[in-house]
Amino acid sequence: MRSKLFNLLPLFFLAGCASAGHGHLPVEDTEEAYRAFIANDPDEDDLEEAMIRLEELAYQRAVEGNDIASFNRFLAEFPEGDLAREARQRRAAQRLERAVAERNPDAIRRIIADDPTTDAAREARRRLEHVEATAIADTRDPGRIRAFLLTFPESEAAGDLRRRLDDLEFERARDAEEPTLLERYLEDHPRGVHRAEARSLLEQRTAEGILAGHNIDDMLRFLDENPGSTADEQVRHRAALLLVEQAERLLDPAPAHRAIDLSPTGPHLE
Repeated sequence: MRSKLFNLLPLFFLAGCASAGHGHLPVEDTEEAYRAFIANDPDEDDLEEAMIRLEELAYQRAVEGNDIASFNRFLAEFPEGDLAREARQRRAAQRLERAVAERNPDAIRRIIADDPTTDAAREARRRLEHVEATAIADTRDPGRIRAFLLTFPESEAAGDLRRRLDDLEFERARDAEEPTLLERYLEDHPRGVHRAEARSLLEQRTAEGILAGHNIDDMLRFLDENPGSTADEQVRHRAALLLVEQAERLLDPAPAHRAIDLSPTGPHLE
């Protein structure tokens, strides 16, 4: 189909013609000649061969231009052509070269999104990983570290970043007043370096909240759910005092002169 039929035509018929009309390919091997030929509505076989050659010539011009705009023009005209894949490869390479020179991670991301199957996109992922890892080398923002690990879970930097994330999220949970961050740390880092300390702190803070509430049921539930807790003795002591107080009330419904001291230094009667 790609044979050069015009070589078989009589030269006298082709002399001075940019196009020979129906049934014949143009004598001039240029884009302009082939476009004019195609515009004259040739027969199906000649049209197919002319389109193939026009794509080749247009691609050659894009390669000679060797810039993003040249390949954009080619792909706009031949998005599904035989040479479209190679054009996308070359365009992506040009875009990557520019993005790296400009140190523009957003531009690198767009290359990966626009041309994901190209060699340049694979190289862009590697470059982006390096750029992003460098950008968060000293960050103390857990969100940025998590975003990187989500995108590049197999990165060479992933191990160090996971350890730093473990440290940062434990520190934040430890310094917070609410125990919910400790619960989240233990959920997110089941094998975390600080899991034992986090459990101990969580038990202690939960116990403090329960003790402040003076509710025996909550205390008994805590003891049942946290056997061996570091706060075990303290909770048992307070629960016992409350039970004594309840017993006192049952025995003497109006003990105006008797009260039990529930402070940590108690108990004693007043």
